[in-house]
Amino acid sequence: MSMALTGKHACSKQNTGAPTPIQHLLSCAGVRLHGALRATVRFLSRRSESCRTFARKPVKALARLTDLLDALGCAKPWLLKSQRNADNHPAMAVVEFSEFRVEKQRADAVIMLTSGICVTGHFFIAQASPTINGRERVSELLNAETGFFPFEDEDGETILYNRDHVVTVEVFDDEARRDPGYGLATARTVSVLLSNGQRLQGSVRVYRPFGRDRLSDWARHAPRFRYLETTHATFLVNVDHIVDAREVT
Repeated sequence: MSMALTGKHACSKQNTGAPTPIQHLLSCAGVRLHGALRATVRFLSRRSESCRTFARKPVKALARLTDLLDALGCAKPWLLKSQRNADNHPAMAVVEFSEFRVEKQRADAVIMLTSGICVTGHFFIAQASPTINGRERVSELLNAETGFFPFEDEDGETILYNRDHVVTVEVFDDEARRDPGYGLATARTVSVLLSNGQRLQGSVRVYRPFGRDRLSDWARHAPRFRYLETTHATFLVNVDHIVDAREVT
């Protein structure tokens, strides 16, 4: 994109190496501009009128820049709100927002590791589930990838745990019942022996067509971390650590 500008639209002579106030603000907000958009913002922010406006009315100046990004089809990387500083003078607060940022919530859980250690703490889950209405479930987080996941213990320390060494995860918000078709799936009472010697007995849901909803079908077709509901708790069981599973009549 090229443009010839003369007269009152010409750029004022400034040190091109130093960032303008608007460019500095964008950099602090984590905004990265490229190509023609960067050149356009540089031109507008270096105009003496733009710099004077920014110094006198920063909210108005950045609002103009926001309109420019909208016109160029760019997502707005911030939200603006007007407030007053300690001297009761108008000030500007920039609240960072990015289309790539995912807000997280804490979900209480207890992790049982292959070493026999139980860790109480919190998972970091997204506010929106990728598959159902409502927030993300711990099962979705664990089954989405392999390898490590972050977990915050009771002391507030965030630790990375390897999924391969997680035997069970106890969850507390009845998230198993949020599964689509939960009420229609076949429920089977099972007893499973785990690699750490623990035996759990409870109910599992088989999301398979009628006639193909046996326990063996559940063992073959469900994801790696699967719900098992006992009388008093809900567990996510890592099938890699199930030694045997038998149906209880």
